Amino acid sequence: MHTPRSTPAPTWLQQVAEPHPALVGPSPVPAQFGGVSLDMLPTKALKRVVLAYGAKFWAEGALGMAPLLIGPPGAFKSVSAAVISNQIRQKALVKTGWCTIPVDINRLERSRFTDSTSAQIQEWIHVPFLVMDDFGMVRVGSWQFDVLAEIAMSRFDARRPTMWTGNVTIPGGSLDGVQKALVSAVGAQLARRMLERSAGYRLYVGVHHASSGLDP
Repeated sequence: MHTPRSTPAPTWLQQVAEPHPALVGPSPVPAQFGGVSLDMLPTKALKRVVLAYGAKFWAEGALGMAPLLIGPPGAFKSVSAAVISNQIRQKALVKTGWCTIPVDINRLERSRFTDSTSAQIQEWIHVPFLVMDDFGMVRVGSWQFDVLAEIAMSRFDARRPTMWTGNVTIPGGSLDGVQKALVSAVGAQLARRMLERSAGYRLYVGVHHASSGLDP
């Protein structure tokens, strides 16, 4: 008598609800970041965060965990995010998305009453891994922030990993200073979730150095 083999349980990524194929695809990694590599990162702290997350991606991603990189402009935050996104897509074969917040969400506002706007928002909500780049340039209370909050909270609730980068200068790089700066930038609710979902992978990146005093 033939005994059917048991079907392996689907991975957490296979359990993620894929958006309808007619939806607009996720924004690709910007062209200027297409060929970035780990060797291009200028500090050991940045490399450590990228390597630590990559080594535990399947376990941490299942919990909705992803890095949070903040600091002044020109500190390789977006480059680091692109290195992670490219590796996840190329090595783990996981679909990724990218949202350059002040560009992409502002573009949506100009066509906010069209079907494509809703489709793009849903794509960002559902893609298995998403980079939200440059969050510090959206004003709390604006239409753009409402869209940002919808995407963020939907992904937090579904435990879909979301990597955040933001141009936030914090004297000393203390965790207390990070919390205050995040609350000022995105409000208390989003700030709390961002910190919760980046524990172990938070980094304040300075202009000439990257502090490792926050995480990991």
